[in-house]
Amino acid sequence: MPRINVFYYHPGFDPIAILRAAWSNLREGRVVSGASTLTQQLVRSAYPRPRTYLGKVCEIIRAIKAEWLLSKEQILEQYLNRIPMGNNLVGVRLAAQCYFGKSLVQLEDQEIAMLAALPKAPGRLNPYRQPQDRLLARRNWVLQRMNEMGDLSSLNLAQALEKPVAVRPIRFDTKAPHLVHAISKKRPESAGEQKIRTTLAMALQEKVESVLRSHQMDLMSHGATQAAAMVVSNRNMAVLAYVGSIEYSEKTLANNNGLTALRSPGSALKPFLYAMALDAGYSAATLLEDTRRHYRAPQGEYYPRNFDQREYGPITIRQALGNSLNLSAIRMIDLTGVKPFYSLLKSIHLLDHTDKGPEFFGLGLAIGNPEVTLENLVAAYAMLASGGKWRPLRFLREEPVDPGIEILQPETSFIITDILSDPGARSLTFGGIADLNFPYRIAFKTGTSTHYRDCWIIGYTPDYTVGVWAGNFDGSPMEELGGALGAGPLFSEIFQAIYPKKSQPEPFEPPSGVCQIAVCSHSGMLPTPYCPLQRKEWFPVESTPLRSCTFHTRDTLYHELNPTYAGWLYDRIARGQTTPYRLQGNPGLLLANEMEGPDPSSPAHPEVTSPNLPAPSSPAPIPAPSTPSGISSSPIRIGEASGISNSGSPSPGTVRILYPLEGDCFLLDHRRSEPQVIRLEARVDGSLETVTWFLDGMEYAQTGPPYRTPFELVRGEHILMAVVPGGSGDQIRFRVE
Repeated sequence: MPRINVFYYHPGFDPIAILRAAWSNLREGRVVSGASTLTQQLVRSAYPRPRTYLGKVCEIIRAIKAEWLLSKEQILEQYLNRIPMGNNLVGVRLAAQCYFGKSLVQLEDQEIAMLAALPKAPGRLNPYRQPQDRLLARRNWVLQRMNEMGDLSSLNLAQALEKPVAVRPIRFDTKAPHLVHAISKKRPESAGEQKIRTTLAMALQEKVESVLRSHQMDLMSHGATQAAAMVVSNRNMAVLAYVGSIEYSEKTLANNNGLTALRSPGSALKPFLYAMALDAGYSAATLLEDTRRHYRAPQGEYYPRNFDQREYGPITIRQALGNSLNLSAIRMIDLTGVKPFYSLLKSIHLLDHTDKGPEFFGLGLAIGNPEVTLENLVAAYAMLASGGKWRPLRFLREEPVDPGIEILQPETSFIITDILSDPGARSLTFGGIADLNFPYRIAFKTGTSTHYRDCWIIGYTPDYTVGVWAGNFDGSPMEELGGALGAGPLFSEIFQAIYPKKSQPEPFEPPSGVCQIAVCSHSGMLPTPYCPLQRKEWFPVESTPLRSCTFHTRDTLYHELNPTYAGWLYDRIARGQTTPYRLQGNPGLLLANEMEGPDPSSPAHPEVTSPNLPAPSSPAPIPAPSTPSGISSSPIRIGEASGISNSGSPSPGTVRILYPLEGDCFLLDHRRSEPQVIRLEARVDGSLETVTWFLDGMEYAQTGPPYRTPFELVRGEHILMAVVPGGSGDQIRFRVE
């Protein structure tokens, strides 16, 4: 019976062939013959298995199941699409295109026979291996079988046998290989051969590839081996350039796609945090406290630092975002909430963690502890450029333009854009970087992950959004290469290619719902006659500032701060730093109540061991200790202290204990003979001269600004209370072991 009939009649395996092969293998004492049917070979390609007898049994069972679920024609089609054809080619369609430059229907008889011959032994029968005697013999055998089965006439057989094995050199189109690979992965195998028209602008694509290659040596000198970049049209979200690595090869893992790899974005998420705050009623002029403080996080106690290890005190949201200050961002997410920010990031497809909720990331969401892709990050920034409407990226011209989903208010998107494109807003930290000083306004944000593993910059004009990443695909750190210095030069050159010579983008147009109002440059409030500097700030029309500046209420050389900043101000003066600030009602700054002795948070004075207190050089949260029985897991508030209001004005006469935190546990080191001391610290809102501290029901100390006092650790469980005149106070519990 002809072999083709066996395929159409067997149930997925050939029992006669199996018995024959088993007898041959037993007689020879080794595997000399196989008995796999075409269905079994299909199953083996889908479910690779070790060549054992148990594996063979599993293969037969799966082949029977395949025969039950699929028709013979479907099995044959799947087999022909998956069959190895040599030279890393899979499937007869691809083999026909690569070996002969033809579609399957264009093949001649001898070419069809060669493709049918190759699966027997793709390596030994390689058409590029000389001599071609084996392949020629196998091809001719297939032609003879075609004639015997009536599929080829004797005349055509004779003509086919006379022709040599003729294949063309394999040339793969290397244009935008990462995009080609990404599109092919998304298309079903049943789609067949089609001409696909992408949205790429090939001249720009080649220019971006050239930019990445030109910076390769400089990146490598700083420990970065790879980079990726993409350009998107904000008008219709068409991807115009898509470069996943500096080169597409196995060298330095360059086959990986840096545009779809999950990496930590660092500060690149901050614009969305502040956008959420603006949507919630804050303004670009709202004051935040850029000061060090301890936070309770699900993973433990969190003590963040700014990138440059400095504190900037009272800072507006414009300055905090423009200069990418971590302390301000953590304060912002602490005020607005982790869960709302987590929900926002999910809504714009930056987070897709089904097993990790907001509690997993905690306050670190503000400074980029989740992993995102550059593709999704570019789409999110394009949302800011498009008035707050998120739309998916378009890779193919045939894809319709999505109308989008409104995530942010147009007024919010414009104000965030204005901050990101304002050179003055970023002058504290980025003013001296030449590559980021553009002759026109570009809204951009940099990002650097922990230990310099990733550096990013994403930016946009009204027309285009550009994203750049640099780093190492294996996750190894770079040599202190941040987003501005690492990805910034590539970003700058790409925009020079988009806007060559003297051309420049159109300015960002404000929507009708915003207006500019003069504010004090230092406080962000409405200026008084004593404010030395003023500037214009954008506000939504319905929420303009109402409070006059509290920094400048009289003619003085200093900016007067309320007691909220007493600790920060004292530390600056104690370090000998000149400062234009003074405490309201206390221009000399009362220092008598400051603790005597070393600062327990300083690395030079490790007087106390606490599982809750991370080293100052490490901002990462650490596991929280378990709460002992009898101690509440939440603070007991005598008089609830308020946060910062949108007007920048604190509520008067309230106090909050900043340190220790509720539930802290401190461990005594008995190897030390000297006392082990921590510093009790409170924050006061309003004009208060003193805070009275009570420890375990007994008055412990009275302190004025900066409201700190030392405490020598004593074993046991303690109740700490801070009370201000009038009876308002705060209470926490901690223990010492």
